[in-house]
Amino acid sequence: MDPPTIDHALPQTTLEELAGQTITEEAWAARRR
Repeated sequence: MDPPTIDHALPQTTLEELAGQTITEEAWAARRR
């Protein structure tokens, strides 16, 4: 599946909705140990 082209800036909230959660709380906690 090819990602959609972006030819203009998008609001942060839109980018977050499109990307979903990319780093989980568990992964972040493990990295901080």
